[in-house]
Amino acid sequence: MNRVANFLTSFEAIVLGMLVFTSYRLIELYSLFGRYLPLNDTIKVPASILVSVILSTSLLVFGCHIERFKISKYGTGNWISRLLLTTNLVLGFFFWTAYSDDGADDIFQSVLTLSFKNVIVVLFSIIDYSYCHLFISLYSERKIVADLQQSISQLETKESELQQRISKGSATLSQIIARDDPKVCPRCSKEFENINQRNGHIRSCKESIKPLISQI
Repeated sequence: MNRVANFLTSFEAIVLGMLVFTSYRLIELYSLFGRYLPLNDTIKVPASILVSVILSTSLLVFGCHIERFKISKYGTGNWISRLLLTTNLVLGFFFWTAYSDDGADDIFQSVLTLSFKNVIVVLFSIIDYSYCHLFISLYSERKIVADLQQSISQLETKESELQQRISKGSATLSQIIARDDPKVCPRCSKEFENINQRNGHIRSCKESIKPLISQI
C-alpha cells in the first residue's frame, strides 16, 4: 500500500494522469473535427485524426508551460491561461451537445440531461486545469530540490578541501612550534628531556629541514 500511496503522490502520477486525460481530449477533438471539417468523406477521417493529434499535443504542451506566459512580475499573460480554459469549456460544450437530439419529450428529462452534460464539461475543464497546475508546481519543486542538492554537493567538496588545508596548516604549525621549543629537534621533531640531549641529537640527525610555508 505504501508503494501505491507513494506513486499516487509522485510527479510520475501527474504525468500519467495528464497523458490519460489527453487521450480523452483526443477522442473529443476527433469527434468534433469528424463532424465539422469541410472535407469529403475520403480524407475526412485521416485529416480529423491528424488535426486532433496536433491540437491535443499543443494543448498539453501549452498547459505544461502556462507559467511562461506570465511575462512580467505583475502577471501579464494570465489572459492566455484564461483563454485556454475557456477554449476547453467551449470544446466540451460542442462535444457534449452534439448528441442532444435524443428525442426526449419529457422536459424534466431534457433538463436533467442538459445539466449532466454541463456538469461534465465543467468538471473535465477543471481536471485539465488542475493537472496543469499540479504539473507546474511539482516540477518547480523537483527543480528546486535538484538545485539545492547540487549546491550541497559543491559545498561538501569545498568543505573537504578546506579540511585538508586546515590539516596541513595544523601540521605545519606544530612543526613551527616544535622548532621554537628548545627540547624538540627542529629536523625530526623528536622531543628530549633537556637542551643538551637535543643538541647532541641534532649533530647526528639525518633529517633535512623542509620549508614549511610551501606546505600550507
